[in-house]
Amino acid sequence: MRTLDDKNEDKNPKVTAVDWTPDGDAILVQYGEPDRWERGISRLDLKTKTLTTLVRDANLYQGFRQSRDGSTIVFQKSDGTRPAELFAADAGFTNVRKLTDLNPSIAKKALPASELVSYRDADGKVLYGVLRYPISGDQDPNVPASQSREVYYALRRLGKEVEWVRYTNGGHRPPNSVAESIDFEKRIVAWYDKYLKAKPAQTTSSR
Repeated sequence: MRTLDDKNEDKNPKVTAVDWTPDGDAILVQYGEPDRWERGISRLDLKTKTLTTLVRDANLYQGFRQSRDGSTIVFQKSDGTRPAELFAADAGFTNVRKLTDLNPSIAKKALPASELVSYRDADGKVLYGVLRYPISGDQDPNVPASQSREVYYALRRLGKEVEWVRYTNGGHRPPNSVAESIDFEKRIVAWYDKYLKAKPAQTTSSR
């Protein structure tokens, strides 16, 4: 259970109203922490301003719909990488059941990994964004390395600043070899330093 802080709204989770509870004393809200992948649905008591968790984890929840008597909730859920599927649960989320299997053809395919990262804007405020890894190596069974190369050449022809690295031991995710994995991580950090890291303030000397 958690109480919302009216004086420090930046630290509060992001809540979006979904529906009233049948008794009218609370609102079901879609819940999301601002600084980590912790999402789900909660019950917001209007009198005490307390949030009671119904479901909360790293999955992505959306499209909530509640039956008239409040006994059943239908929603979409995904892990943030694969397409969402339709689920149903009782009011207390103790009986969750999957209703659809919309993409069986990609069930066993490796998809690009993603993670939540923090960075600072020009004013030094900490912001968060989702980093996806469009990795393609020589051993990628899903996206041939030649396709990544063609995208690289196309961007170069358009005059864009772009860099393409070919990992001979790489698949659809980060490289398998230690040396290539280290290189991969260093390049990510270098990219953040170059494009997102705040530049030192210019100082002028007086004589």
